[in-house]
Parts: sequence; structure tokens; C-alpha cells
Amino acid sequence: MKYQMTKFISLLLLAAILLAGIPVTKAQAAATKPYLIKVNRQACTITIYEKDAKGQYTVPVKAMLCSPSDYTPLGTFQTPAKYRWRLLIGDVWGQYSTRITGSILFHSVWYYEKDPSTLSNKQFNRLGTRCSLGCIRLTVADAKWIYDNCPLGTSVVVYDSPDPGPLGKPEAIKVSEKTLMGYDPTDIWSEGNPYVKKPTLEGVKNKTVNYGKSVNLMKGVKAKSFDGKDLTSDIQVTITYQKKTVKKVNTKKAGEYQITYRVTDSQGYSAEKKAVCTVVDNIAPKLSGVKKLYLNKKLDQKSVLADVQAKWHGKKMKQKDISVKWKKTGSEDGVTSYKVTYSYKAANGKTVKATTKAYYDKKAPVFSGVTNGAVRLAEELTEEFLRTNVTVSDNLDSLTMEDVTVTLKEIGENCYEAVYQVSDRAGNQAEARACYTIEAGIVFQGVADRSITPEQIVDEAFAREGVSVTENGVDVTEQMTVVITALEGEYRILYQITGADGETQTAEAVFTVAAEDASEGETESENEDVLEEERIGE
Repeated sequence: MKYQMTKFISLLLLAAILLAGIPVTKAQAAATKPYLIKVNRQACTITIYEKDAKGQYTVPVKAMLCSPSDYTPLGTFQTPAKYRWRLLIGDVWGQYSTRITGSILFHSVWYYEKDPSTLSNKQFNRLGTRCSLGCIRLTVADAKWIYDNCPLGTSVVVYDSPDPGPLGKPEAIKVSEKTLMGYDPTDIWSEGNPYVKKPTLEGVKNKTVNYGKSVNLMKGVKAKSFDGKDLTSDIQVTITYQKKTVKKVNTKKAGEYQITYRVTDSQGYSAEKKAVCTVVDNIAPKLSGVKKLYLNKKLDQKSVLADVQAKWHGKKMKQKDISVKWKKTGSEDGVTSYKVTYSYKAANGKTVKATTKAYYDKKAPVFSGVTNGAVRLAEELTEEFLRTNVTVSDNLDSLTMEDVTVTLKEIGENCYEAVYQVSDRAGNQAEARACYTIEAGIVFQGVADRSITPEQIVDEAFAREGVSVTENGVDVTEQMTVVITALEGEYRILYQITGADGETQTAEAVFTVAAEDASEGETESENEDVLEEERIGE
């Protein structure tokens, strides 16, 4: 009885201490109240609300499991004080306590001592039931959340309802009761807490990727909670390049990218690992336009680089950065040959080289067979005719008449000039000219002696075959007359025409009749002899 009385007096003294609280300062009273705390005493659930767009506390943001009791008063209150550790009724302690009204507080499940390792395991397992002496018990994590996030003066509404609220009733965490006391599993802030097991990150390794290739930073990377749950999808990746945070590894920018992998489990425990992704630029530059050079002037930087271009990563580099050297290798028939070497070194240290030959040639090609001539008609001056018997040669190139251009122009009455032009690969040009005149006066063509057979009929049409006549390059064949004189074994053909000057010009041909072939008669006699022999035999 004496013990009970002493305990009762102790409880009254403790209650008086609790009621004293901590004075509320003006700064605290003026603090912003971002949240409303609603305690459902019947459902043993707390729901935290924040303001909507209209400034009303209608948006539920967090649900907590709690243990109130029938002694917890209903109504609306404003929090007046907070305590990091608070001595509670029964000479026990609570962490992260926030006074609601009078002796009623939010606090953690009680501890035997002011020590995070002395939590009552039995009372912790009763969390979520109506088992307190009036205060509202919470996990350390939830008690600390109110302690940290809800300033003094925050409104607390205590009510009864079978509906736990819009976010439901959180699931309770259980601890082993094989020992009287231990740690709160949610107390991640107390060193030595055996329940604090961080999630694990696996497969985080340094990577090397070639320039321009794709890279998957999550390949092989996995995360698990301490109880084996897959947290891979919750991994957050932060990338830093040259001390700046970037969105991705740009494999077209060489260098080291610092990769940080971080994952947080449902209890708020985090794990973090770092790796380096190195983008290596092994791409060599390329040279284009390197080919044999044929020049008719001495080699210089401009001429040997004329068509040469360096590219790196598909971009054109400055031509002046291409190194070029040439060395004489020989000289023959007016041609000096060189070996030309090009090189370009990219920013990544990779170098490309290329070589070619260059020929310095001052000799122009040479034409032969280009001579003046005369033709009967201008129409005869075809390109085929003008190329006949003409050749071209060069000391270096194997030129042919296909490489030659031929142009014809009239330079006077009945006078034409053919111009032959060609260039070798060094740019040396050659030109030759020939003049062709149209034969003046009357010119017969095709008048010639012929041998004919006895069966051929020699008339005017026969005699005109293949014969033509021009006067000063104009065809006047139709004005030509033909006189045929038949003699023994031959025909004399006289072609004549009167020119514009009144003078008559003639040309003559003899058509000789070939003697008859006696072989056919002899064959007949031989046949008769054979027949005669056959008769005698009969």
C-alpha cells in the first residue's frame, strides 16, 4: 500500500512537470503552419493534410499508425511545445515529443531509460491499438516527422471514426519480444540500431565506352532492400562531367563522367555507390582527295593541297593544319617526279597519313599528220575525215585522238580551217591547224576506165554510175552530158559540161568488153567425148 501511494504521488508530480511544458515564443507562434494533423482515435490512425490551392487543409500527404487511448481528449488543439527527450508517466522516456494539450503529447513508444536501445519491445508491438495512458504513441520515424515538420501552433484534431482516413491505416512493424527492450526499427538516426540495414547496390562498375557508341549505365546494376525486395527501379542516377551535372553520358565528348547511383528504401535507408564512365576517343581522322598530281608548274603548298581534305568525326578540319612534304624521286624526258606525303593529327592524338606521286611536266603534247589539203566539196570536211591520218603523242600521258577536240570554221571563200586542240594532265596545251580549200573550176569525180562483160548494157544511166562533177565546190552533175561511142570490143565514154565561163570541159573513160570464157565450150566437148565413150561401150 505504501508503494502504491508513493507511485501515485510520483505520477502526480510528473503530470505537473508535463503541464509546465516549454513557453511558446512569439517567433514560434508566428511560424507558418503548413500542415493539419488529424488523429482518428477509434482507428488508431493519424492523417497529415496540407493546403490546397484555396488554402484549405484538404490534401492528404501522410498516414501514421498510432496508439491513443480513451483518455486522449477529443477536440481541436494547437501544439504549444516540443521536447527531444521527455520524461513520461511511469518514469519512462519518449523521443521527439510534441505537446498537444495539457499532459497529452505525441511521442515515440516509451523507453526504460533515456537511451534508444531501451525501447519496450512489448509496447512497440502494441502500436496501432488503444493502449496508452492518454498520449499518442508513434514510431520514432513518425514522431520525428511531426517534431521536424510541424511548427508550434500546428492544429491537431482528435476525432473518432471507423474509417481510418483517405490514406488508410499503415501496417504495423513487429519486433522480437525475446528480450525486454531494444531499438525502434524506424530509428535510423541512432547509431548501433541493428534494424538499420541499408539497401544494397550491386553491379556498379567503372565503364569504358568508345567514342560515338551507346552506353547503358544501368546494365548489370541492381538494388535490393535489406529484406530482399527488388529496388532496381528506384535507383537514381546522377551524372557529373567536368564538375557539372549533366543529363546523360555524351559519347561524342571524350573524358570521364562521374556516375553516382543512389537508392532509398521504404524505411528511408539509403545506399550509394560511385563509378566512372570513361569515353575514349579512338577515332582516327581521314584524308580525302589524295591522288596523283600532274602539274606544269613547280610544286607548292597550295597546288599539292588543292583537293585534299581532312575529316574527323565527320567534320572538315582546317586545311592549313594538314602537313604535307614532297621529295624528288626522278627526272626523265622533261618530267620530274616526286613522292608527296600528307599527314594530319587530330586532337585525340590519332594521326592519318597518305602518300601519292606528283609529276612536274612542262612539255606540251605533239600533233603529227596535220597538213593542209583540198577537197571537192565542203561536205567532205567531216570530223572523221579531219581526224584521218592525224595522231597525237605526249612525253607523259598516253593520249589518243579521242582526247583531241577538232573544230572547223570557214575563214574565206571556199577556204576552211581545222583546229586541233588537246591538253595533257599537267595542263600543257597543244594546238595545230590545217587549211582546206575547195578545188576551183570544174572537177570530175569517178571517171575511170572499166572492164565490163558482154552481157552488160552500156547506156547513159550505166555510164553515169559513180560519176559526179562540181564547179567551184558546187555539184553540177545534172548539167553533165554523156556521149557513148561503141567500137569493136570497147566503148568510149565522153563526159562533158560547159562551165559558167562558157568553156566546155571534158573527161573520157574506156569500158572494155572482156573476152568470152571458152572453158564452158570445152566442158561441153569433154562431155560429148564421155557420151561417145559410153555409146561405144554399149
